Amino acid sequence: MHLLSFLGMIFMEQNVRMVMTDSGGVQKEAFFFEYSCIIMRPEIEWVEIVQHQAGIIADADYQRIVEAYTQMAHRHVLFPPLFGDGHAAKKIIQNILS
Repeated sequence: MHLLSFLGMIFMEQNVRMVMTDSGGVQKEAFFFEYSCIIMRPEIEWVEIVQHQAGIIADADYQRIVEAYTQMAHRHVLFPPLFGDGHAAKKIIQNILS
C-alpha cells in the first residue's frame, strides 16, 4: 500500500480526469477542483455535489460504478462556488490585520 501526504493527495486530485472515492472530504475537494466524482458510499454529507450533477452515488456496487463512470465521462458539469471562492484564508487574515 502506498500512502500519500495531504499535499500529495491534493496534487493527485488536481491532476486527474475524475475522482472515485468513499471520502467525504475528497468529494468536496474534487468539487472545489472542478472534477466529477463517483461516490462509492450509499449516502453523502455533501448533497449539493449530487444535486449539481457533479457526482453520482454508486456505493460499492461494481455495476453502478461502471454506469456512473459512463454517465460522468459524457456529462458537462458546471461547478458554481457552492463551498466558497477559495480565498477564505486571505479574507480572514485581512480582517485580523484590520
